[in-house]
Amino acid sequence: MSLSVYETARLVRLAPWVWGHHARIDYLVALQRRDGTWGGPDLYALVPTLSATEALLHLACARDRSPVRAEHRTEAADLLTAAADRGLAASRRLLDRACRPWPRTVGADLLVPYLVDEINRTLLRCEPPAARGSVPRPLGRHAVLRAPLAGRAAQGSAPSSVPPGGSPLPAGHLWEGSAGPAREAAAGSPDGWTIGASPAATAAWLARRPAGGRDEVCVGALDRLARRHGGPVPGLGPAIAGEQVELAGTLVRAGLGAAVPPRLREQLRRQVGGTTGDYGAVSTALYTLAELGELGGRCPAEVLRPFEAATRFQRPPGDPVWSPVANAHMLEAFGVHAAARPAHLRRHSPAISAITRWLCGRQQLSGRWEDPRHASPYYATSHAAAALSRFGRRGASSAVARAVWWVRGTQRPDGSWGVWRGTAEETAYALQTLLAAPHRVPQDLLARGAAALERLVATGTGHPPLWHGTDLYAPAAVIDATILAVTCRLRGHVALTGRAHSLSLSLTRARVEECDSQGAKGLVGR
Repeated sequence: MSLSVYETARLVRLAPWVWGHHARIDYLVALQRRDGTWGGPDLYALVPTLSATEALLHLACARDRSPVRAEHRTEAADLLTAAADRGLAASRRLLDRACRPWPRTVGADLLVPYLVDEINRTLLRCEPPAARGSVPRPLGRHAVLRAPLAGRAAQGSAPSSVPPGGSPLPAGHLWEGSAGPAREAAAGSPDGWTIGASPAATAAWLARRPAGGRDEVCVGALDRLARRHGGPVPGLGPAIAGEQVELAGTLVRAGLGAAVPPRLREQLRRQVGGTTGDYGAVSTALYTLAELGELGGRCPAEVLRPFEAATRFQRPPGDPVWSPVANAHMLEAFGVHAAARPAHLRRHSPAISAITRWLCGRQQLSGRWEDPRHASPYYATSHAAAALSRFGRRGASSAVARAVWWVRGTQRPDGSWGVWRGTAEETAYALQTLLAAPHRVPQDLLARGAAALERLVATGTGHPPLWHGTDLYAPAAVIDATILAVTCRLRGHVALTGRAHSLSLSLTRARVEECDSQGAKGLVGR
């Protein structure tokens, strides 16, 4: 899991007693761009910029409590003030553009009002009064937020933003930005070692307690997390378990099912056993177990019944949240189960037809799909096209053809694909879409894409964050497994040097070994 500017800044502001405080401040100052922003491009910068600005502004205004030695205090305060100045100017620009729509990251409609309010309060109590002249005028809340939005946040209602995979947020996940009933529900109940599986929420919960009365388990967990990453922290969120399930599903699609270890197979069985409300993880686990021949007596129709609506699957029925990728995985689960048990084909046929119609209806005129889990349409398009090409009913072939034409038309001059720039992850998704209908794709186009993928993997610069959390993040293990899967499939169509395949295999093995505490060590051990 990649590091999070939002979560790191919340620890700077709320938990300076956690190990690595100075390293977190250095991390924030170093990552600020010339335009004063942090985080992703466009409005994806809003939440991390507000969070980092508020944390640095608090340090700049508290000169006599600056976390450096006295002889360097004035120099450090000037540096923090300059960074806060740039952050405030950038925040105003972003907020002027963000009246609607909000960023698609998790809980933006709660976190933006919370962070703006914290910035305004910090500016108003900035002492001594002469110091106020060194920072721009306060961000006026009345000029930024509309009353209904501010009222919803104050009442502690659930965020309207969609969490990764469409799964329900853990209780208290956005505790720091909530109020009223939503905050009180999780006020005294850390989930194992955190509040809502979030470092920011845990730090906010601990900050409200006296120094001698803090929960030692939660404090120790934050310390260990900070030490593991050198001070800055990732946004754990609700995505960890789902990341492992998707990792297994990706490897199975690549024909590497034998590499999935028993411990992870047991986790897949627990997902299917009804211990989670995450419909994205349940659908992926169903498909993976069906491909592995370990679904047993479980029938997808029974497991997925709680998520079924009239024409598609969602969480729970009646909820406006939808995910093309989760529905594509459900289509695969029904299709694989019906192929393994022909007697069930008639039973699953209505669901297969309904999901096919819904996916085709959600396809945009350009030919692409978009998913609430990811910033790039190449992610959703690759999953939807692959499921429809294999198991779709009437209308599926034309939908796949439109997706292929969209991918063909958006290839960059260097052979790669990407929304903001060419990336290995998005290039792998684009190639997966093209391989859903290889007879419609010229070999030279596939060859150019494969060469671009090899170049991007060989650079070794890491994966830019494109997945939706409280800010954008990158699940490196899943991305490396996706690259491995597509290079395995490309070998049957174009000549490869094998460099991308060997690099992605070694990277996937290394990433998975980092997840040993979640039971996935040795996932690609063969």
